Amino acid sequence: MAIGIPRFGARTGAGGSFSTTVTVAYPNDVVAGDFLIVAIASNNTADFTAAGWTGVFAQAGSSSRFTFLYKTADAADVGAVNLTVTISATLVSKTLKMMAVSGVDPVVPLDATPTTRGTTNMAGVYTMDSQTASIPGCMPVWGMTVNDNSSQWAPIPASGPNEWMDAAQESGTTGRSGTAYWESPLAVAESTGVRGGTPAETGANAGVYLLLRPYVVNLARDTGDGSGGMPQHKVQVGGNWVNGVNKVRSGATWQ
Repeated sequence: MAIGIPRFGARTGAGGSFSTTVTVAYPNDVVAGDFLIVAIASNNTADFTAAGWTGVFAQAGSSSRFTFLYKTADAADVGAVNLTVTISATLVSKTLKMMAVSGVDPVVPLDATPTTRGTTNMAGVYTMDSQTASIPGCMPVWGMTVNDNSSQWAPIPASGPNEWMDAAQESGTTGRSGTAYWESPLAVAESTGVRGGTPAETGANAGVYLLLRPYVVNLARDTGDGSGGMPQHKVQVGGNWVNGVNKVRSGATWQ
């Protein structure tokens, strides 16, 4: 099964407040088995968590964090309007956006361990390592944040990425800019390379890279030993059913 085209919920942008929760919208057509990812750009070291979701983040100094929360959708996500995300501190500037995509392996959704990188006071190009896919059809998903008020990034590589979150949220003198990208599943296993971007201003940059694994249907032949797979063709000889793979009849005998 190939990974599908992503669908998105509305972006949430929220400046610093005394609330320790924030909501982000679901796409309106989530079905059980979809893979869900929430991209979060924030401006300090606060953790973002949600019940039943797995989180991975990159931290740059004390002023810049990028987080992905992810899970395989179940019945509770179908028809849901908003997800409540808990923040471990107050006065955090943040932007969030959710993506849903079909065709991701529900048991092993990530083909490799996520790559993270945080760099402080960096100017120019910011990059993170990607991974080599183990099978064809994997989908790269990656995002970045920088602690300035600009939302402009130039993605690397120059061709291929599709932007799905471009956000700037200002809070006092500290702003939050975040951008996330997805790339169409590749026909061949992706080679090792880099992903990243060039921020409009120098700042503390943090990024996370995920490689989504497609769900592969096993079409192995059923050998009749209870191990499963596709059934063999069988034919009836007298009162007994026997395997009929590559067999022909010669008189009364199946060869």
